[in-house]
Amino acid sequence: MLTVYWFDTSSSPITAELQTKLSSEEWAIAHQFKTKALQRRYLWSRAILRQQIEDLTGEKAATLSFALGPHQKPYLLHLPVHFSISHSQHISAIALSSNPIGIDIEHLSIPFNQQLLAVFLSESEQVACQSSADYYRFWCIKEAVLKAKGTGFYIDPLQVQIQPSVSAVFSVQVHNECFAAQSLRLQPELELAIAQRLPIASLSVRNLCPTRLFSF
Repeated sequence: MLTVYWFDTSSSPITAELQTKLSSEEWAIAHQFKTKALQRRYLWSRAILRQQIEDLTGEKAATLSFALGPHQKPYLLHLPVHFSISHSQHISAIALSSNPIGIDIEHLSIPFNQQLLAVFLSESEQVACQSSADYYRFWCIKEAVLKAKGTGFYIDPLQVQIQPSVSAVFSVQVHNECFAAQSLRLQPELELAIAQRLPIASLSVRNLCPTRLFSF
């Protein structure tokens, strides 16, 4: 089981009914964001995450419990389902898997910050990148791998070594561990990567309309 859901929250309203899908803690966290757009993105992402887990496991969305790992990665309590969430502007993506998973999504419309290259790409990786889109692809892969590992950027991204590939599937080394990563171009200006320790044998990608998922 490995499924990616991606969706646009820019036109999804914040409604009182949406609160019934969420915990009081999530509702409080959302209202700490400074803009309505960020509040809306957080609330809908969490509601969709809960609903997809309910559809997968049969457990009620509102009763699901989450906790934070030692490096602040959230995880689901009491159920063998792993997830990862990423945002870029008004687009969000969620990955669900039976194994630890990481996901990252980025818009390509903004030129890549060249000052970041030496921070996260080795010299050989820089040579392999020929465009801003390549830089974003490698960035997404490294962030997805570190999410799958559970550390995030507590590990230096230069320690994440992407092996050369002629396809969209990459082998990635982090210290003595090997990860599989796959890059996807969802739209001309939208890059996504997923990563896990096991080979990515079967992947389902679904574009969702948030307001059509619920009856309200």
